[in-house]
Amino acid sequence: MELSVIETAKADLSGIGDELRLPGAGERAPDVQNQIIRFFGRLGVIESAKAVEFGICAYEHRPFVVDRLEQHRLSRELLYAVDEDFLMPVAPNVAGSDQPDLSRAFALHIRRGTGVIFAPGAWHWVPYPFKGKSFALVGFALDTPKNDMHFHDLVPALAIRR
Repeated sequence: MELSVIETAKADLSGIGDELRLPGAGERAPDVQNQIIRFFGRLGVIESAKAVEFGICAYEHRPFVVDRLEQHRLSRELLYAVDEDFLMPVAPNVAGSDQPDLSRAFALHIRRGTGVIFAPGAWHWVPYPFKGKSFALVGFALDTPKNDMHFHDLVPALAIRR
């Protein structure tokens, strides 16, 4: 099976999450604007009973083959492309099973300066940069890496069709 690549702005993100991007001209007014700043607040929300932690994910270029997916059942997760575009394999969860719905899986093309806030239960994997090493801003409920990391091995692995 191959994963098709879909631009984040054109993807059906139901069961996966919400796009996070700077609004285009005329979409909405900035919350604060003057000669040096345009600030757009509340572009996305991560609700959590605990604090939300932020970190930087550094990842390497590798073949566009997906052999594993990751899920957080208790928290939303922000992945924001800091320096370069990347591909992100995604799939919604099969309700009540904690298994990825591979019939609805695809790869998001997340452009530099945009991101996705994944819904609790959405499946995804480490970003695939187009060249060399790259970085993403990551945010989720405090201690998610210790307490809410679930994995699903893909056999056979899925190829990302570019």
